[in-house]
Amino acid sequence: MARVRPFVTFRELTSARGRCTRVQYLVYGIGSLALLLVLPFGIGGLLSLFGPPHILDLNLSTILTRFTILTAVLVACLVVYVLFCITAKRLHDLNLPAVTGLLLFGGTVSDAIVTFGDAYVPLDGDLADFVSLGAYIVAGLMVLALCVWPGKKGENRYGTDPGIDEPAAEASET
Repeated sequence: MARVRPFVTFRELTSARGRCTRVQYLVYGIGSLALLLVLPFGIGGLLSLFGPPHILDLNLSTILTRFTILTAVLVACLVVYVLFCITAKRLHDLNLPAVTGLLLFGGTVSDAIVTFGDAYVPLDGDLADFVSLGAYIVAGLMVLALCVWPGKKGENRYGTDPGIDEPAAEASET
């Protein structure tokens, strides 16, 4: 049985080139989502430490609070980028272009349009809820499909089959 090689470097994790298996997509995707879910709780804990009972200088408290929030936003942006890279690799394994992964952000985009773009795109009430819900359903179905759909066997235009470990493949040929 072939062994799946994990991503071992930060460069491999943050590159949208190549392919990844369903197992890699699940492991790194769940890890990234867990980090995104835990991040607000960690930030809340840090912000409670910066409150007036613990730090008497209110200027220092404000600076630390702003720094913590900025750091959290930057980490969240990095995690979302890693999620997009992993999704692009998974789509490459299915011989699809990475642009297809933008469907995952449909709910976020529709929510942003409803929140900020009311002057340009008048969506409100039930129509806005329907559009957002539909976009999130499409994104959820896409993630489910990426988790269960088997990749293309052999080499494709995006690289070699990630389900085959190189030394094991060479050993089986001899």
